[in-house]
Amino acid sequence: MAEYYQTSETATKDYLKTNWYKASYSRVKDAVIDAMKKMGYEVTNINDDYGELFVVGTNFEVTFTIFQMTVSETSVDMYFIPKMIFDLGKSKKIITEIYAEIAKRVPFIGLALHK
Repeated sequence: MAEYYQTSETATKDYLKTNWYKASYSRVKDAVIDAMKKMGYEVTNINDDYGELFVVGTNFEVTFTIFQMTVSETSVDMYFIPKMIFDLGKSKKIITEIYAEIAKRVPFIGLALHK
C-alpha cells in the first residue's frame, strides 16, 4: 500500500504538479467543495485560516491546500492518503479526476507555474 501522494511545484510527474487557476481563493474553494460533493465525497472540515479543506472518500482521505498568489491566480495542492490494499494506479486516476472536476468550474491556467 502506498503511503501517500503529495502534489507540489517541484513534482516530476505531471499529475502530481500544483494546479493553478485564474480565480480568487473563495471562488477556487467553492469549486473544490462543489467538485467533491458532485463526485460523492464528503467535505469534513474547512479551515480558511490555513487555506485547507479535508475530504473523505470511500478509499482515501485528502487535504487540499488552496493558496492565492495574486488577485486572480490561485493554486490547489493535495496531500492524498489512499486506503487501498493494492493501489494499481487508482490514486493517480482519482487525483487526475479531481483536478479535472475543479477545472470544469474555474479556468485552469497551468501546472507548477511558480517553481
